[in-house]
Amino acid sequence: MIKVVFVSHTAHLGGAETVLLRFLAEVKHFEPIVFLPPGQLAEELVAKGVRIVHAQTLGKLNKQGNIFWPLLLVWRLMGANLELLRCLRQHQPQVVQANTLYAIIYSILPAKILGIPLIWHVHDFVGHHLLHSLMSRWFSRWVGHTITASESQRQDLISAGVPAHRITTMYSSIFPLRDEKDDAGVADRIAELRQGHERVFGVIGTLEERKGTMEILQALELANGMAGAPVAGKAGKSLGGTVGGKIGLVIAGGALDPLQLEYKANLVQFISDHQLHKEVLFLGHIRQIKTFLSGIDALIHFPKYPDPLPTVILEAMISDCPVIVSDNGGNPEMVQNGRWGRVVPAQDSAALATAMREPPPEVFSLDEKRAFSDFFSPERKEREHERLYKTLLDGKDEDADRDHS
Repeated sequence: MIKVVFVSHTAHLGGAETVLLRFLAEVKHFEPIVFLPPGQLAEELVAKGVRIVHAQTLGKLNKQGNIFWPLLLVWRLMGANLELLRCLRQHQPQVVQANTLYAIIYSILPAKILGIPLIWHVHDFVGHHLLHSLMSRWFSRWVGHTITASESQRQDLISAGVPAHRITTMYSSIFPLRDEKDDAGVADRIAELRQGHERVFGVIGTLEERKGTMEILQALELANGMAGAPVAGKAGKSLGGTVGGKIGLVIAGGALDPLQLEYKANLVQFISDHQLHKEVLFLGHIRQIKTFLSGIDALIHFPKYPDPLPTVILEAMISDCPVIVSDNGGNPEMVQNGRWGRVVPAQDSAALATAMREPPPEVFSLDEKRAFSDFFSPERKEREHERLYKTLLDGKDEDADRDHS
């Protein structure tokens, strides 16, 4: 059985970390060990039976609140390299896999010293950020292969100068959500908002600018201004009938650092300025995802900047919750360019407002849901990883490099 050490630079449960947790909790055909700092991700991995190695020198730099972060980075580079080198010598894996752009920084030197194939799993778009684009091009020289979460993300890396033949797209896996204890009263709070509202939409994610929550609030204001007016469809054609009452919005997600807290304050101020306090419900961070999705009429995912493959969209779709998504990043791929959900232009609050007034998109047919579940299954993702590991260990990627040089 192939042994793989995964490297995570943070133990905070963000999107990339949640994808890693869910994947490793289900693998059966290779042996994972995760090298990461103490924290929530480490605790969750242990609870799932995944082996971990604590990295005492790793952690988020919090650059916004620490002017000395470059010195901290140097310290962490030195410490983490030594710790990871010790971990690799002890556990002797056949492959090292860095889970993010920052994790690869700490992984290159130890993997090269010991001659272990290195894989980089990218969870972000780099093309809009010059430094990240340059870093990606340079890192690609030192890794055996790169994994992206969507085809649009793969094209982004190719545009940044990463060789196309050394990038493979592996879509995230999805699991039917289990029934959960609603000790936070999520269902009751959503039901209370629903009173007096014709339709209730939901958005879930950390409160930060790139998630587009402000633009969703702007769309909510516009949509509620359309109350009682004919709903325009494609090409300006009326869908017939009129829209009756108000639309409500449930926001699930927390603010974790000073920038996010400032952004949340701006959201609250917008709600106050536009008298939307009766239309908006903040739930904060929640674990009751299934309860949340069953309580809303449709999920909105409307990031300002491309998101590789948001897991929450998959969760909504497998739970038969309609979705409205922006047309950037991996969103269109996930809904088959409108076949399995409604797609609207990114950062266009007016278009989103119109979509919120239209009838919710239809959910899967039984056959489509079966095809969707198979395509995003954990078994398929594990097979693709195992195939890549064997390819690297057989030296085929090195042969490909020589052929393309």
